Amino acid sequence: MMSHSPACVVTAQVNCADTAPSSAVPDLGGLLRTAVEHSGAGHKAVAAEVGYQADYWSRVLTGERGITLERLALLPLEIQRAFVAAWAAALGGDR
Repeated sequence: MMSHSPACVVTAQVNCADTAPSSAVPDLGGLLRTAVEHSGAGHKAVAAEVGYQADYWSRVLTGERGITLERLALLPLEIQRAFVAAWAAALGGDR
């Protein structure tokens, strides 16, 4: 029987058993905030799109609360692309 690695919750840090030291983890909340702001969408509207209240969304962006991958997938595609590209660049994926 195969063993599976633990599920991850995306927050300002990725909470998994097998991750790099926290100092190496990009500020995911900041990357998400920037992606939303560059899209021109309002944070309140984006929060509603993923099913969050504005105050919870604010806490997601600061890293105080997490966001699931399923909720990230509800973001407009433009925001998803910008977030993923910024995350990849922060991890050195732009080489």
